[in-house]
Amino acid sequence: MRWGALTAGALIWFELSYLIRVFPALFEMAKVSLHWPHVIADSAVFLSQAPLHEGLNGWLQLLDPINEHRLVVSRALAVLPVSFGFQLGQWSVLVSMALLGLTWLMFALSLLRLRFDAPLLD
Repeated sequence: MRWGALTAGALIWFELSYLIRVFPALFEMAKVSLHWPHVIADSAVFLSQAPLHEGLNGWLQLLDPINEHRLVVSRALAVLPVSFGFQLGQWSVLVSMALLGLTWLMFALSLLRLRFDAPLLD
């Protein structure tokens, strides 16, 4: 077996060994965030956001600047649950955790696709 594949496998195993220890805390955090949604820091600005199911005004407010930034995706993720009968910001933690998991998966897949026998300076 090639040393590169062994190295990639060892890195993935090392990451998983630490992630497995963190999973119980992540699941507990997800349960708490579903039962106790909260808005923190700049997210408090989202309280004035109209729900998306109320028409064009809600969708246009996604483009409103917050501290000189346009947080369209964050704002949409915080407000979207309101349109389905949930509270403001109820899905934010779960979506963040899902995106972190997807990022880790893409990192692991990219490690497995590297050509470790390729010259470094080509």
